[in-house]
Amino acid sequence: MPMSLVENVGRRTNDVLASFGDFFVFAGQAFRWLATTFFTKKTWRLLLPQMFDVGVRSVGVIAITGAFIGMVMAIESFNQFKAIGQEERMGSIINLSVVKQIGPVLAAVMLAGRIGGALTAELGTMNVTEQLDALRVMGADPIRYL
Repeated sequence: MPMSLVENVGRRTNDVLASFGDFFVFAGQAFRWLATTFFTKKTWRLLLPQMFDVGVRSVGVIAITGAFIGMVMAIESFNQFKAIGQEERMGSIINLSVVKQIGPVLAAVMLAGRIGGALTAELGTMNVTEQLDALRVMGADPIRYL
């Protein structure tokens, strides 16, 4: 019985150490990619337009969504604040709740939906117009290139 306990602890320790090893191999590969590929001029020339499309063009959608959520919260909570005589505090509390709590979640959902849909449509168009096949014919890996 005690030997199986020692074997069990040893097996679990070995599994944990193997997991750490796998993680550090992955981290090393990621840092090597950053050092050799990410900081090149070509990468930034391709990355900056994508960052603009993803970030800057999404600000309007997120701002409108946040404004409407704030309005709905104000309408729904006004009677509750009025019942306790704290109508003057309603704006600051709704501002804090929208900016700190609901805002980041809504922004993430809106970005995921908007960007996911746009990228899926772009890849679908590239597939229909045989651009992905052209990359394969030229010897480029479409997954790595895109």
